[in-house]
Amino acid sequence: MPVNLPENVVWRDQLSCGRFDRTDIKLGEDLRRVELLLNEVEGVFFERLEKYLADNKIRVVKNGG
Repeated sequence: MPVNLPENVVWRDQLSCGRFDRTDIKLGEDLRRVELLLNEVEGVFFERLEKYLADNKIRVVKNGG
């Protein structure tokens, strides 16, 4: 499942606008968007990691057992 991420984002361009916003509200909105994106990426990452480990016969052992 591909995750669509914007390419070549320049943060200073993202931050420049003609109006003033409350930073606490903007930060809360940004954190919610980041959390949703990380949830999507996490699923893709673990699917690929699980396949890689299985293909290469790598076993993860916890606490030496």
